[in-house]
Amino acid sequence: MAEPGMSLVKACAILALGLTGLGLPVAAQTGSWTAEYYNNTDLAGNPVVVRSEARPRGSWGLGSPHAGIPADFFAARWTTRVWLEGGAYQLSAQADDGIRVLVNDVAIIDAWRASDAEFLQVKLPLETGEHVVVVEYLEQTGPAHLLFNMDPLLTPPPDDAPRARITARFLNMRNESGVHGDVVRLVTMNQVLPVVGRNGLGTWLELAFGDLRAWVNASYVEAENLAGVPVTDGSPRPVTRVTAVVNTGTLNLRALPNQTSRILLKIHEGARYAVSGRSLDEDWLWLNVGGVNGWAHSDWLDVEPGLETVPVLNEDAVLSEATVTAGHLNVRAEPSLDGRLLHIVSQGESFAVIGRNADASWAQLNVDGIAGWVSGAWITVLPDLQAVPVIDDSRETPPVEEGDVGEGDSLPPAQTPVRQQVTAEPTPASS
Repeated sequence: MAEPGMSLVKACAILALGLTGLGLPVAAQTGSWTAEYYNNTDLAGNPVVVRSEARPRGSWGLGSPHAGIPADFFAARWTTRVWLEGGAYQLSAQADDGIRVLVNDVAIIDAWRASDAEFLQVKLPLETGEHVVVVEYLEQTGPAHLLFNMDPLLTPPPDDAPRARITARFLNMRNESGVHGDVVRLVTMNQVLPVVGRNGLGTWLELAFGDLRAWVNASYVEAENLAGVPVTDGSPRPVTRVTAVVNTGTLNLRALPNQTSRILLKIHEGARYAVSGRSLDEDWLWLNVGGVNGWAHSDWLDVEPGLETVPVLNEDAVLSEATVTAGHLNVRAEPSLDGRLLHIVSQGESFAVIGRNADASWAQLNVDGIAGWVSGAWITVLPDLQAVPVIDDSRETPPVEEGDVGEGDSLPPAQTPVRQQVTAEPTPASS
């Protein structure tokens, strides 16, 4: 699964009996399902196809799962026998068209009818032991897809603890922050999990699911009590404002970054000013003093918190701005396709330019308070990227894949903000 677009869009399905990371027996963590596909809607007669599959899944669009199965009016059944620890479980399903889920021959979800990706969710108490789980799927006409997940329903953290409630119907948990991390499990709406970490921007959260720690997109959870949550992925914390405090009696503010330049005015010990730019060697800082911009020597200034996100300026002190032209563009820690992914920015967003590499194939931007590199091919810089100071000697011109063809692709469909919540009608067997 991917990151937005899963609600009523006929997106790809990832369907799992999600029990990994809880210290369960191996059979419960991996499982093997017997899949049977029928060329009728009644699961009648002999199946056309019988095969072993890792999990129930289906994303056939206007096609079918096999050449011997019609595109419309077919059905499928998945069966597994699995050992489960006792406790409450949450069963979540979304199908176009119908679905039926039986546990130990009892119908827990029964929606055997035409529908447009109806979302169903029920809670089920189970005793420790072996259980037979059956998922049956009905396709009538139009696009065909199915999502199913069965999770232990974990005890929520205390009200005052860092925690997050899942608001997407189905949400990927990944082994690292960002959409390029591998999916390690799937969780579903209404689970409330501890928050144990975050990235620097707070756009990704590290959650605990039993013994498993994995990352989710923060857009698809309701999180609270995050003030003390540490940054656990090594990404930098955002810097909202860089200031400098004069640490000498009187300091000259000059027109150019040198000690023979014209003095614009004098500033005094203890005064604090915003830092708008810096020289390449960081000996001089460009300050705004009551509307007057000028250069002051950094030896006589205490900078807070640091200069990493401050633009490097030439003597003419022209600030440059970059606007993203790709649909989505990766922001990396280094000017290379191998650089760690820090963030993803979108078309039309604009950011201050900090500097560039030697051949202007990469530019470093201040992205929401974090210094990161983007491909120069997928930004427009005003007044001119070539005029921006060189702060990195690399000349690694990236291939076109860094922009719209690859790096700039639309984010792969995955977690979807929930527009509505549909509660499954309990059948007599599950009430």
